[in-house]
Amino acid sequence: MVSFWLKASFISSLTAIIWAIPISAHETEISEDVGATFHIEPNDTAKAGEPAQVWFALTRAGGTSIPLDKCDCQLAIYAQPRSPNTKPILQPLLKPLSTEGYKNIPSSTVTFPKIGIYDLEIIGKPVGGEDFKPFKLNFKITVASAIAQTPNPAVKEPKSAPNQTAYPLIPIMAGLGIIGLGGGILLLNQSKPKP
Repeated sequence: MVSFWLKASFISSLTAIIWAIPISAHETEISEDVGATFHIEPNDTAKAGEPAQVWFALTRAGGTSIPLDKCDCQLAIYAQPRSPNTKPILQPLLKPLSTEGYKNIPSSTVTFPKIGIYDLEIIGKPVGGEDFKPFKLNFKITVASAIAQTPNPAVKEPKSAPNQTAYPLIPIMAGLGIIGLGGGILLLNQSKPKP
């Protein structure tokens, strides 16, 4: 019985800690023997009408990086919903980027025209004697906000109360995690045989 409670305490603690830590939104997809990690800047989000940088860290099976000069890569962006004959709304040129430990990976600056869901499709084939298989990878993103409008001076915005947080559950989850961790340690100490 102690083992069950110990596991439950550990899981609740781990869950609370994970919820309390900001996580970078890197999405990974695999096609054939190539995988790609996708990321968008700034702050893992795109706003309609504002430029956003997108990048794809390409790797072949085994973890070897594929730089842009070794891949004939192309990016197409589709608005959702998408039918089989839909043409891309954007086909931005890819440029090499070095970031977060990756070197010369495919990237582009994209301005999404409006709020909505988009499908980013990157296709590629080897060049320069590389031996990975041609691939096609799709990443879906949601553009959920537009450029902020200039505030109207006649309309007053309500002021937020002091000490309000944008993420009210984070302190609660962290507190529950600490309680769960403390409970797990207490149960562990109680379950040890006495000398």
